[in-house]
Order: sequence, then structure tokens, then C-alpha cells
Amino acid sequence: MDKHIEKLDDPFDVEFIKNLQNNKLFSASEQGDVLTVYECLVAGRDVNFRGDGGNTPLLVAMFENQPQLVKLLLDWENLDFAAVNHWGKTGLHLASWYGHSYCLALMCQDPRMTEKIVNLKDSGERTALMVAVEYGYLACVHELAKLSFVDWHTTNKDGNSLQDVAGKNKHIVILEYLKQKLSDGVKEPKVKTKSQKLKDISEQIQALEETLEAEDKDLDNKQLKEKELLYRKLEYEREIFQQEQKQEKVNLLKKHEEEIDLLEKNQCEKQADFAITQDQENNDLDKRQSDSKSKLHHEYNLKMMDLEENLQALMSIPTKKPSPAMECPICLEDMPPPTQIFNCPNGHLVCGECKEKVAKCSICTLPVMGRATAMEQMIRSLYNME
Repeated sequence: MDKHIEKLDDPFDVEFIKNLQNNKLFSASEQGDVLTVYECLVAGRDVNFRGDGGNTPLLVAMFENQPQLVKLLLDWENLDFAAVNHWGKTGLHLASWYGHSYCLALMCQDPRMTEKIVNLKDSGERTALMVAVEYGYLACVHELAKLSFVDWHTTNKDGNSLQDVAGKNKHIVILEYLKQKLSDGVKEPKVKTKSQKLKDISEQIQALEETLEAEDKDLDNKQLKEKELLYRKLEYEREIFQQEQKQEKVNLLKKHEEEIDLLEKNQCEKQADFAITQDQENNDLDKRQSDSKSKLHHEYNLKMMDLEENLQALMSIPTKKPSPAMECPICLEDMPPPTQIFNCPNGHLVCGECKEKVAKCSICTLPVMGRATAMEQMIRSLYNME
């Protein structure tokens, strides 16, 4: 317990500060901050503190692939080497899950490693070796293979063996390795009778029920303690708050008259300043409004001038002088000199190019006869070509 906690008298405050500092330890473990983790442990923080998902700093370090942090924690006194989280996963499971073979090797080489720990199954009935095979991490399989007591005949909850899982996930290299390993002399486990299997299952159920009952009891006690500590903290804070209010009231009564005089003086000054500020703001507003109105009128006048200029320009556009030549009713083109012009008996005109294309007048359907020489002469005179 550090010097800050030693100064606290209330048990709840002590517990509250410890939880804060343990959370700091857990956060540093998640971030791989070895220095902060070391400082927290030296200050007396719980090396086995459980954070989200029931993970301890060691489990987090294995999951996040932090070998330096793993080394530090493995060397620390009172470390729970066989800790599991809420899903029954050990550090071996978490390292095998993501292929962190170096961190896995650190745990496997630790003298505390036992047959029970390495072959412990998670909530999915998988050992660490089964996890490494399932996700295809051959390096992790090699590290676990260095332990003579690893179970090569383990099965998952579906009854699949290591070879079954490797084949199902198409990890060919691992499958060949497993076949070679088994052919090199790994002894087959003794076949248990149905009654033995039933007995084992019954014992596991009983052990699980006992564990659950114990954990429920511990949780109830912990929750009750937390409620008691919270109640005491609230009572303590309420007393402090009431004392502070009482003292504030006493101090306020002592200075009441002086504060009233000072308040009235300040109010008068503020009222005067406020009146001046209001007048200034009113004048500023009038000026802004006047400027905005003038600007609006100016912009309006400019736009009106532009529109009037555009209107005047449109009104002054000269119209196209009509052509003095006649228009062919077929191609609708003018027939200026030296266009040859033909006509029908009724005098309807057609240009020389269109006459080659039609045999009858497009207006009266009479045959197109000869050239309209009189019309050609008249048009030449209009064009001043005579």
C-alpha cells in the first residue's frame, strides 16, 4: 500500500483508490506499456487483477503479443500462472489463437507448466494445441510439442481429433506433421468404458456445480461488500456536504452587511454600464441597418441600370433586310441571280435545281413549263445587275 492510501481513513476510499490503480495496471497491460506496469506492481497493485472478460494482465499480454511484458509478469511473485478468463481460456489459448509463438514459448518453458494446464480445455472444449491446429499456426504447434505431456489425442466438443480439425480447415502441412508425430510413437490413450466415461462426466458436472456455487457465493459477498462501502461513502460525503453548507452559511451571515453594500454599489455601476452599452448597441444597430438599406438600394439601382441597358440593346437590334429575290416553294431557298427560274401555266415559280426533281407544280399540280424570263429580269434589276 503506497503513501497516498496510508493517509486515507475511510475503508471505502482505500478500496476505491485501489480499484482505480488496478484499472491503470490493466490499461497499461493492454497497451503494452511495460514501464507503467512495472511501476504499478512495485506500488503494490494486484498482479492478478481481472478486467474486461475476466482477463488478467498476463492473459492480456499473451493476447496482445507483448513478450517483454510476459517476461516481467512471469517473474513476478504471486502470479496466477494458470489463470483463465470468462471463456475458460488460458494464456496458452490466447497466444495460440493469434499465432504468438514466442509468447507461447515463454509460458511453455516456465517450470510451473504442468500437464493439467497445457491440456486445459476452454468453453469450446478445445485445448491450446487444438486452437493452434484449428487456426493453422504450425510454430505454435511446434512449441507445444516440446512438452512431453501435451495430449495429442484430444478432441473438441464435436468429437473431432487434431487430424480431423486440420483436415477440415485444409491445413495440409499441420496435418502431415500430426500424422508423422503420431506415427513416431505417441501412445494411444487407454479406451475408457462407458461407465468410466459416465463417471468422469458426473464428476466434471459435480465439480462445475461446486465451482459455480463457490463463485456465486464469492460474488454475492463481493457485491454486498461493495454496497456497504458505497453506502458508507455516500453517508460520509453527505456529512461533509452538510458541514460545508453550515460553514458557508456562518461565513455569509458574518459578511452579510458588507456584501449587501458592495452588491448595491456594484449593481449601480453595472446598471450605468449596461445603459451605456445598450445605447451604443442601439446606435450600432441603427447604423448597420442604415448601411444595409443603402447597400440594398445601391445594388438595386445597379441591377436596374443593367436591365435597362439590356432592354435598350434588345430594342435597338436592327431587323434583317428582306431579300428582294423570290423564294422557291420546294427547297424554300431564295432565288437570286443567276438562278434559273421556271413556272407553271398558272405562274407558280420553281428554281432550276428543283425543276429537275419535280415534273408538276407543288401548288397547282400542273406541268412546269418554260423559264420565267420576265421574273429573272425583274430580280436582276432589283439586284442592280442589268
